[in-house]
Parts: sequence; structure tokens; C-alpha cells
Amino acid sequence: MSARCPFTRLIKKAENDGQNAKNQSTTIKQFSKMLYTQSLVLLGLLGSVQQVTSFATFGVSCALYPGPCNNNCYAIFVADKSHNLNWDKPDRKTKDQRRKDAGCEPNPCKNGKIKKPSNEENSCDEYPYASTVEGGPDSIIRCTEEDENLNEGSALGGFLTSNDGCGGEQCTFTVMNTKASKDTPYCLDEGGANDGFEYRKKNGNYIQAKRGKLDLCCTDRIPSNLHQDEEGNVYHERHVPDPAVYFPLDKRREFLLDNGETGLLMSRDLETSYEGHKIVTGHPNGTVSTARVVRELHGMEKSPALRPSHLKSRIAGA
Repeated sequence: MSARCPFTRLIKKAENDGQNAKNQSTTIKQFSKMLYTQSLVLLGLLGSVQQVTSFATFGVSCALYPGPCNNNCYAIFVADKSHNLNWDKPDRKTKDQRRKDAGCEPNPCKNGKIKKPSNEENSCDEYPYASTVEGGPDSIIRCTEEDENLNEGSALGGFLTSNDGCGGEQCTFTVMNTKASKDTPYCLDEGGANDGFEYRKKNGNYIQAKRGKLDLCCTDRIPSNLHQDEEGNVYHERHVPDPAVYFPLDKRREFLLDNGETGLLMSRDLETSYEGHKIVTGHPNGTVSTARVVRELHGMEKSPALRPSHLKSRIAGA
């Protein structure tokens, strides 16, 4: 009996080892199945969330579209509208609804609802763009020439679908203007005063895009330079830039591009480095061209209107 004990113990050990291996195998299979299931759930969740696939910069030539370019500058630098835009590939119904919510449909430049700079400017331009998530209610609108507005729209479409731009996929982008001039005063004008043609739509009414509601707590008398709308909100008759939202000229960032042009970043961001960044400029025919940022300009390198005030004073006194 004692002679068979070592053999019996070996058999028992082998049986135990086999059971342990079986248990480990089962555990591994269960764990693998769990990971697989969780992966499917995660993929499903990701599939249901709108994903931003890239960040790009849309180049806008103010020489080609001065009206829309000017409106963009007012919206961003004076009215503090979003400078980062998210294209979500909206369908026609969504885009049309955003234009309606912005106040551009039906066209107020043709039905007399808002004032226009000239008789030729019959097209309603909105910022943020109706093709972006940020478009719609509380947008800044302005009457511009129809060709300018349509051409900028074609340029934007080319940028969104080009592989150099968003590549036809949802993306986040910002705007960089080139060739700003006296025809785009909101890009280069220190005052930023509403010229009487910048509007937004609120509760079905068109109001000039002025500073927000004022608190006249202790008087019933409305000063002559103020205007009261139908809701009782009091606004400056002409927009006096509020220091809390107005973005001063000397803080606006300007960059040298490798094609020799300079670009004005349509953003309040003071931190992000753009050196080497690709700028994708759309054209009226839907094509695009690209340029790279060489470096940021500072001090006397910047365009005269964008230089710090102490440098402007020094030039004036020279």
C-alpha cells in the first residue's frame, strides 16, 4: 500500500493541475469576452457622438469679400462672438433653420426690415456661419453685396470639403483674414462704433448689435444718446465698445505667411502658437490655396493700425 502512495499522489496532483488550468482557461475566456463586449459598447457610444476630426484655419481675402469680412471682424472683435467654429456637416434643413434663426430668412435686406449701407447691398451675411454649430440665434448680421456673400460661401464650401481644409469631415476651425483695408474698418478701426448697419435678431425684432442692457436703477429719464427697444431694454444708439468685450487693436495677432502676405487672426486667443500652421484660403470657384505661417509679427513689424499705442505715439511725435 505504501509503495503505491507516491503514484497516487502524482495522479492527484495531475488532476488538480488540470482543473486549475481549466479554471484559468475559463477565466481568460470570460475576461476576453468581457473586453470584447465592452469594446463593442464603446464603439457604439463613439459612433453616436459627433467627433471633431481636425483643427484648421480658413483664410478669407478681405479684398474679395470686404462686406462679409467686415461683418466677421465686428462680430468677433466688437460683439465677442465665437472665434472657434465647429462644422457639423448640417443638412439643408438645419442650415436653413440657422439662417432663419439668425435673422437672414426671409431676407431683411430686401424687405426693408433693416438698414443697408447702399442699394447694391441686398444680401444678408451672418456670423457665425449658418453651416456651423455656433450659427443661428443671436448671430450678427449685415447687408452686403450678393456676389461677395455668395463667393465667400463658395470659398467656405471649398475649404470645408478640401483635403487641405476639413476634408469633408466634421472639424473645428478658425478664420484668418488677409488684405484688410479701409473697406473693412472693423478689422482695423480702434473705435469699433456701430455704423448703424450691424444687427442681431431677438424675440422676432431686429435691433442694432449694441452693448447689452443698461441698468438705469435710479432714474426714469433715458439720456438722449440711448435707445429703448420694445422690451424696455436700453441700448446705446451707437455702439460704444464695452471694455469687457471689445478686443483692442494692439492685442490682435498678425502673422507673416510664406506667400509674402500677412494674416490677421480672427480670434481673441493670445496663447496658441501658429508657427508652421497651414492657412487654407478658399476661392470663389470652390478651389483652395495654402500658405504656411512663418512667424508672428510684433511691435513695429505689425501693420500701423495694430501696433501698440506707445509706438503709435512715438511715430506721431517723430
